[in-house]
Amino acid sequence: MLLSPEDVVRKTFNTVVLRRGYDADEVDAFLEEVVQELRRLHGRVDELEAEAIRRHHTDETGHESERLRMEKQQLELVRRERAELVEELRSLQAQVEAGPQGAPGGESLEPQRDDLQRQVAELRAELDRLHQHHHEFSEHLIESVREHLHLLEAGHDQLPPHGTVLNPPVR
Repeated sequence: MLLSPEDVVRKTFNTVVLRRGYDADEVDAFLEEVVQELRRLHGRVDELEAEAIRRHHTDETGHESERLRMEKQQLELVRRERAELVEELRSLQAQVEAGPQGAPGGESLEPQRDDLQRQVAELRAELDRLHQHHHEFSEHLIESVREHLHLLEAGHDQLPPHGTVLNPPVR
């Protein structure tokens, strides 16, 4: 499903007769669609950013610079770590949702459920941290590319060393 901001604004949910609020299953299903579309879009943004960087960091013969190879490795590491966390989060969420059905001898699974919910919350926080890191890294990379393009357009033959910010953004 191709999701637009207007789809989110126009979306309505049925109310439940016996209690106040929206039908939780309907809301959850819609939010899952939103999440899937946003993941797809974020992946596409990552691909386009990587392509722009690759084009900027190739020499006349089409070979990548050492800096680009290192940045690609970092980006791939962040992506793998994010994917592992998402998978672990899904696994823990499934365990939490399974509830007490599998309790041997009728013992309570409350402590395990609470522990799993805590783990899910920690993983979500870590995933948020990784998303923030990815966003900051992408912003830094884009700014660096812009500065280097500006230097090249201005006729400078030498680029500054890796990590040098020539014109820090004004905030």
